[in-house]
Amino acid sequence: MPWEVILTAVGSSSLTAIIITILGLTLAQKFIEQGIASAARNFESSLIKAEDAYRKAVDLNAQIDIHLREQRIKVYAAIWQATSILPRWPRATDVTYSDILRFSETLRSWFFAEQGGMWLSTDARAVYGDLQETIWQILPQRAEGVITTEDYEAILAKCSALRKELTNDLLSRRAAPSNPL
Repeated sequence: MPWEVILTAVGSSSLTAIIITILGLTLAQKFIEQGIASAARNFESSLIKAEDAYRKAVDLNAQIDIHLREQRIKVYAAIWQATSILPRWPRATDVTYSDILRFSETLRSWFFAEQGGMWLSTDARAVYGDLQETIWQILPQRAEGVITTEDYEAILAKCSALRKELTNDLLSRRAAPSNPL
């Protein structure tokens, strides 16, 4: 009986329109919910792919860093040893300009023939260049005899700077990690 009253009051065409509207809204809501769910799944999938790509990139960078460090350790030992020509303690008293020329040639050979130069960082490469420049500012002026104290100090300072950059490249002067226990 209540439906008859409603149908009479509203009319059957109006009721049909209301029912169609309600069904349409319900259907639209379901489409929207499905669209949102699909978009959420796609977004989640994209996030997972991005996270995976990021992890792979981090892993690759770590592997490159490890490989680079291993290669540097191998080639840096030779240049480190070569710089011992001018020790700070005790000072060498018999180093000649001919020795400095051979030292420069040893550095050049290490840089090119032994391919040590390609493993230098930008900063270490700059300091290596400074060392060679200093040597070649000194050598043309003094080709003979024992090296002067002033020249010894100038080249020693550049050798020390180079060794410092080598240790920076290798991270070998970092403090040991503290034990949390």
